[in-house]
Amino acid sequence: MLNEDTKIAIRDAYRNLSKNIPGFKPRRGQAEMISHIAKTLDPDDTINTHICVIEGQTGTGKSIGYMIGAIPVAQKLEKSLIISTATVALQEQLANKDLPMVAEKANLDFTYQIAKGRKRYVCNRNLAQLTGSNANQDALDFGEDHQGSAHWHRPPKDGEIEQIARIEQSLESGAWSGDLDELKEGIEDDLKGMITTSNAGCSGRACSHYHDCPFYLARQDLKQADVIVTNHDFVLSDLELGGGVLLPEPEDAIYVFDEAHHLPDKAVGHFAYLTRIKGSIKTLENVAKSCNSGAVILTDEKLKKKAREVKEICQITKSDLLSMRTALESGFPTETKGKFQSQSKEKYWRFEDGKTPEELCDPGKAIAVNASKMLQHTQEILEKLRKAIREKTVANEAGDRILQDLGNDVERVTEIVDTWQYWSAPENDGKVPMARWVHMDDNGELGVAVSAISAASMLRTMLWDKAYGAVLTSATITALNSFDRFRRSAGLRNNDGTSYLRIPSPFNYQDNGELEIPDIQAEPSDNDRHTKEVIDYIERHLNLQTGSLVLFASAWQMRQVHKALPDAIAEKCLVQGELPKGEILKRHTDAVKSGLGSCIFGLASFAEGIDLPGDLCRHVVIAKLPFAVPGTPIEEARSEWLQKNGRNPFIEISVPDASLKLVQAVGRLIRTETDTGRVTILDKRLVTKRYGKQLLDALPPLKRVSGPAEQKKTA
Repeated sequence: MLNEDTKIAIRDAYRNLSKNIPGFKPRRGQAEMISHIAKTLDPDDTINTHICVIEGQTGTGKSIGYMIGAIPVAQKLEKSLIISTATVALQEQLANKDLPMVAEKANLDFTYQIAKGRKRYVCNRNLAQLTGSNANQDALDFGEDHQGSAHWHRPPKDGEIEQIARIEQSLESGAWSGDLDELKEGIEDDLKGMITTSNAGCSGRACSHYHDCPFYLARQDLKQADVIVTNHDFVLSDLELGGGVLLPEPEDAIYVFDEAHHLPDKAVGHFAYLTRIKGSIKTLENVAKSCNSGAVILTDEKLKKKAREVKEICQITKSDLLSMRTALESGFPTETKGKFQSQSKEKYWRFEDGKTPEELCDPGKAIAVNASKMLQHTQEILEKLRKAIREKTVANEAGDRILQDLGNDVERVTEIVDTWQYWSAPENDGKVPMARWVHMDDNGELGVAVSAISAASMLRTMLWDKAYGAVLTSATITALNSFDRFRRSAGLRNNDGTSYLRIPSPFNYQDNGELEIPDIQAEPSDNDRHTKEVIDYIERHLNLQTGSLVLFASAWQMRQVHKALPDAIAEKCLVQGELPKGEILKRHTDAVKSGLGSCIFGLASFAEGIDLPGDLCRHVVIAKLPFAVPGTPIEEARSEWLQKNGRNPFIEISVPDASLKLVQAVGRLIRTETDTGRVTILDKRLVTKRYGKQLLDALPPLKRVSGPAEQKKTA
């Protein structure tokens, strides 16, 4: 049983919220979530795991639920509470709004800190280099054997020097913390890379900017914080390093994964490797130059010898890479087997069962071995240079620039080594294979890629088997009213003691919302006919006096529909891709609040994570059921493995995933207790296919209707 003091702390905290927040209403589902989390984390429960999966549907109040349920327990157990989100936006909301509110209004005494990756913060050293007196095109030196004294690795583009000066002034004045997510002006990715640094490229305490470093200032109290707010990618990075490196040890931590339905795919993406032949050759050439520059500035004869070895190995590896490119070009299929995206010209050649052809394995091993030797020598020179900077035997400014280059080189060569090692590794028969493929971009450049097709085993061994406890929650975790799909993909075993809880939404869907499935004649696979019917429906039924959201499964159909609409309708539609997402939402809100009406045309990213309450969204139109387009190498490899093991990927993966996405899309309509409106789905498969009823049964209980929608106003 939970300690009585802990129970009292939880009850008092929840009561305090009711007393201190005007209009706060205790919710039955929220209270149930708090109780379930506290019981799950109970140290006296030695039978079950301290892991629970909770689907808290829209309106549950999940963030308050897991904060009140977990913070007092974590403090009593002297465990760190790590709250992880799928997006930085939610991470920022928790750190800047929700946690401070709970601390104040619930009268809970705890400390909290945000944790983000190093590259989300500006590097003062690199910023200062770019604003130096020689930060201009005339100072550039691209000598063959030395990187030169230039602060810029390329000629600055128009306006970049001025932008860097503004950023530095904002940092020095204290108007900006150095957190790039809080930077008010946009910055190109290439330039962003120049004002950040990697772990290897950082000189740490030896840096003259160390005491003002935004990254270290943000992390200085991290391990002493009661609550750490981070994101799934950061957690996965820590686990990849063995755990306890970037964050507290898993055994000493309780994890809360908000937006948990993203965790399995995030994990798969985290353990994927891609390297391009042309880019690899350029990287290795840069490594040889950086190593030479490092050895020269250190005036160390042994290191100069290693730098010469690096240059020799570089020539051999370049030759191997060019030979590999020739072999890949000759073996690449003449007909495209698939595309990453329907609108992309990129092609790939995937290997059956994830097995690299024998004739490509040995050359791949040779590349990995030689690149690994280069990496070892580069790391040795980097560490000697870092030590010299720390001991002040090398001038900071000159040493820092070379250190930065060496650090970037180490990061890139590590990717090359990892990719080619996994490319050449043998597959273990019977186990879930890796996906391996050759990638060709729209310029004809080749690269090789390797990825896990499932992260279940990795999550199980690296996280669930180690952590003291975990809470996995989201508004949508179940698929077809079942946790099975999520459980398998997240690596949670059947009957392993993990508890599952589904909390229904408190909203009155039956009275406030309507679901319409018009009599669509065309099959969704008949793109032209189906698109014409979508156009016809929108022309006749879209209410231009209020807010609407039309969701498409493909960018092609979205553009075709918009192009075919009469100007009077088209001009009120904001189309994804034509403006940034934030700007679309702002313009839509402004138009609706001004009484002009507006409609958003969006893809999958508008079907999740956006709030358009009240008149901002009275009608959601879903053009097609959100089945994933088969064709990425990972999806193909996953389906192939299931089929060869006598399983049905459509039933096991495609239908459940479509169900989850459809629930998310339908969920854009009712966001508050007073919202009303209609959802229209223009896909006949809901009524003609066997799985259609399953998809319908999993949706919120909207009232089934037919005929034109009657727009209702907020009460």
